[in-house]
Formats: sequence, structure tokens, C-alpha cells
Amino acid sequence: MFSDLLSLKTMLKTYYFLFLSTFLLSCEENKPNDFILSEEQLVPILVDFHLIDAAAKQGVLQNNRNNFIRHKQYKSILHHHKVEEERFDSTLNYFSNHLDQFSEIYQKVEQKLVEDLSKYQESEE
Repeated sequence: MFSDLLSLKTMLKTYYFLFLSTFLLSCEENKPNDFILSEEQLVPILVDFHLIDAAAKQGVLQNNRNNFIRHKQYKSILHHHKVEEERFDSTLNYFSNHLDQFSEIYQKVEQKLVEDLSKYQESEE
């Protein structure tokens, strides 16, 4: 009987340790794996996506309201940046669960678009 209690006590300690270890490891900062695009890779892709959309809205490019045409344009951008569609989708999925990081990325996208616009306007003068 005493050995049964000792065994039970040891087993409970083991479970407690495993639970605590699992809990602490799950609280570790969730970092993206290597399949997720880095900020340096993602920003230029998003900038290009927005430029294509803006050009289509201004009538410079064929209207991209047609999903087939838009998909073709986006695939072309990904090909240009040497990024697979699955990797880009996984990256968006990751950042949709990390909105603070995604917000920072979009601030850089906006900054790059504003810089490009300023350079364009200066060259027109």
C-alpha cells in the first residue's frame, strides 16, 4: 500500500512536470519557420500587388476586377520575386494570426509606395 502511494505520488509529480513544461514551451514566442517569407521578401511583393491594383483602377492596365486576370497578374508578381504561391499563402496565413507584425509590414509597404510616388513626381518636374 505504501509503495502504491509512493508510486502514485511519483506519477503525479511526473505529470505535473510534463504539464508545466508543455505550458512553458507553448508560451514561447511564436516565431515563423523558414517557409514563411521574411519582411524583406514580403514588402516588395505587397508593393507590387498594390501598384498592379492601382494601375488597373486607373485604367493603365486591363481591369483586374476579373478574378482570372487578377490571379494571372499576382502569379506573375510572385514568379518575378521567385516565390511559390503556397509559400506566399502560408505567409499571409501566418501574419493573419500576428496582426501587430503585419501592421508593421504594411507601414513599410505604405512608406515604400509614398517614396516611389515622390521619386516619380520629382522625375516629372
